Amino acid sequence: MELTPSRRTVMKAAGSITLLNVAASTPVGAVDRHGPTYAGRFRVEIDDVEVPGWQRVTIPSSSTEQGEYREGDEPDWEQQIWGQTTFGDLEMERGVQPGDTRIFDWREAVRTDDVDGGHKEIAVVLMDEEGAPLIRWEFEDAWIKEYHPPELDASADGDVATESIVVSFDTMIPDWEPGETEFEAQIAVDPDEPGVGEDVTFDAGDSTPAEAIESYEWTFGDGTAETTAEPGVSHVYGSPGEYTVGLTVEGDGLSDSTTTTVGVHAPDPVPDRDLAYYADEDGVVRSDGKTEAFADWREGAIDTELLLDVINAWHDGEPVA
Repeated sequence: MELTPSRRTVMKAAGSITLLNVAASTPVGAVDRHGPTYAGRFRVEIDDVEVPGWQRVTIPSSSTEQGEYREGDEPDWEQQIWGQTTFGDLEMERGVQPGDTRIFDWREAVRTDDVDGGHKEIAVVLMDEEGAPLIRWEFEDAWIKEYHPPELDASADGDVATESIVVSFDTMIPDWEPGETEFEAQIAVDPDEPGVGEDVTFDAGDSTPAEAIESYEWTFGDGTAETTAEPGVSHVYGSPGEYTVGLTVEGDGLSDSTTTTVGVHAPDPVPDRDLAYYADEDGVVRSDGKTEAFADWREGAIDTELLLDVINAWHDGEPVA
């Protein structure tokens, strides 16, 4: 089967979709699950991080080549076949955010031939009135082929300054049933067998998706709690026992919780201290023995009287035992 190049035509397989974002203050009514999908509520993620401020996104259209051929000796009968499918570009417009140069920096990475910084993954998520995802389009190995800075007009009244980009990509993957992002809370403990008075580090860095988590709510099992924006936190237990540590991660209206058990043991017993403890085999107080005595005194292991005895004996240089 052979295609005649001169007889090829291009057939539109799917038209583009333009999404216009609505203000966050738009009233939310009853969600119509059976009616048409509205294009006014969406979000954009770049490398799995939500980037705000987008006003317009045009999802690329696709075109499929149409060919014609004849079989055998039937000159008047042509059959139609399809050929290669190509996609248009992703077009995006965003309100300029003060101090936010992410889009410009991305463009500069492409212009300066920074392969790692120039290629990104983009996701455009169309949502219903309650913010639940309805359709998700993912664009792999995307790069900016055109960047348009804001157009400035002194006569404009109330117009928003925008920057727009035209994005090329290797693959577009639509997901018509994206569902909700699944959160998973995880806790790592170091050390795993802490003692009373010892700093214990709790790390939720393996919780997912890390980029969507906005807060980490900790309960330590001893009546104390703490909420952090970062995944790591430290805690000190004042008495031995087993403690149930709880973690709840939250973000984008979603959450997940988990617990772990930490066994805290009593502090190691402090050996008896006397002058002989800080002396060498000849009974003379060591130089490092004096330093050790200072450290023990600061930690409360010995009293001031014994510390002074150690210092005086070290100055005397005479055997103490």
